[in-house]
Amino acid sequence: MKKLKQMNQKLSEFEGSLAYIPSEVFVWKMDESDQTVSDSIKIGKPAVVPLIAISKNSIAAQIYYNGTLWWTKVDDLYGVER
Repeated sequence: MKKLKQMNQKLSEFEGSLAYIPSEVFVWKMDESDQTVSDSIKIGKPAVVPLIAISKNSIAAQIYYNGTLWWTKVDDLYGVER
């Protein structure tokens, strides 16, 4: 399994696909009004999650995890073979 950044695709091409997130990775929620972190957790179990969006600077990715939207570092995500 390869990290998203190591795969031979533009990161934006992963939007709408699945990604693997290992355990012990931090994810956070952003307050839309002032762009501050409103909540954060550490992933307890590895998961395959839908990748919703990549930030403009390609550092963070928005994922759908446990029924809600979270952000995490792109470097912590792995591609899922189709």
